[in-house]
Amino acid sequence: MERPAGQVSPAPPATDPTCRFTDRVDDYLRHRPRYPAATLDFLRAELSLRPEHVVADIGSGTGFLAEVFLAAGHRVYGVEPNDEMRLAGERHLAHYPNFTSIAARAEATTLPAAAVDFVTAGQAFHWFVLAPTKREFLRILKPGGWIVLARNELKCDGDAFLEKYRALARRSRLDRALGERRAVSEFHDPVLAEFFSPGTFRKAIATVHAHDLDYDQTLGRLQSFSSIPLPGDPAHAAMAAELRRIFDQHQQNGRVRFSYDVELVYGQPGNPPLAV
Repeated sequence: MERPAGQVSPAPPATDPTCRFTDRVDDYLRHRPRYPAATLDFLRAELSLRPEHVVADIGSGTGFLAEVFLAAGHRVYGVEPNDEMRLAGERHLAHYPNFTSIAARAEATTLPAAAVDFVTAGQAFHWFVLAPTKREFLRILKPGGWIVLARNELKCDGDAFLEKYRALARRSRLDRALGERRAVSEFHDPVLAEFFSPGTFRKAIATVHAHDLDYDQTLGRLQSFSSIPLPGDPAHAAMAAELRRIFDQHQQNGRVRFSYDVELVYGQPGNPPLAV
């Protein structure tokens, strides 16, 4: 299947949220956590995912979620409106011949109708304009297709360093409104219920994973978030100094551990509710 020639979404204005990662692509690519291959074990068991299923990964960014499907042999269409993120994803996934990169937005993917078996989104749901995005997802899904939302969620569980890291990230945001928007929209049950209606959705932890990072990697991970000050911003030096303080307080052999749950939300909005 080929996407329609020459169909791309109009370039977004500078204030559009799709532009937010333009100045931090390198930190995102180098320091954000990937999705483990075990993520697909859950989808195979629960949703009968098979290698012949075609995937549209929306807000594909640098390609971390798309790569899990590609490595398992799926054809994947990565839809990403941010030029810098999309180009980084194209470079990252260049060795996969079954990957197609599309310059488009979630609400207008340019894909043909009934083109894919799965629509996925990793760390991207809170960016979508939900009503037109839902219509578009339903348009491009084949009958019986699934929507799967994924995120790597920091697994603090009383870990002293991770609690302090998360608190520092919250205090350091340059855009507090973004944090409030994400808190309301991402994996929040009332929002999900409306998005998946008249069907229902389920939540699950597909797998867990952990990474041991040195200070520079930890700072890079913090800087990969769109509302965190970057070097050159007056607020960056104080933030980096506080991160160094809490890192030195909790490091072991020059590293700290980041633990994550891979959280999934999945459902079929166009179908009757899932059987309980």
